[in-house]
Amino acid sequence: MREPAAGVASRRRQGTAAQLAVALRTGPFEHALRLAIRSRGLTLDRLRVRLLERGVHTSLASLSNWQRGRCRPERARSLRAVRELEDILGLPGDSLVVLLGPRRPRGRRLAKPQVTVTAQAIDAVRVRLIVESASGQTVFDHELVPASLLSAGDDQP
Repeated sequence: MREPAAGVASRRRQGTAAQLAVALRTGPFEHALRLAIRSRGLTLDRLRVRLLERGVHTSLASLSNWQRGRCRPERARSLRAVRELEDILGLPGDSLVVLLGPRRPRGRRLAKPQVTVTAQAIDAVRVRLIVESASGQTVFDHELVPASLLSAGDDQP
């Protein structure tokens, strides 16, 4: 005899709730968001409408991309949407936001190279590779030789 559909759904929600509790502690963001949406039984379109009712304009594509991990909310408007989602989904404040971590550098904010790599030709086949830190300290200085020139068991030609 089959269990009533309501019982199966209830057990599934309990399992999802337990998984959600773990995901909110360990992440990643997209997994926790997906489980939170599933545990509330809401569609992405319904979430979008609920956000809109709160004055937060977020596209269905953005919500989908966030829960699939294709992109992350980072801008102020997007972070406001995540905070509203936490409320709509009945989650503790900042429980999803903390899973996002620091904002990734983009455009002008990209970090300058931490190392400088220089290759110097020694002869027709050998190259000297030098790597220096931003402070000018040499961290790697090695002669590179094609493997075809090395004899078995030798480190140098």
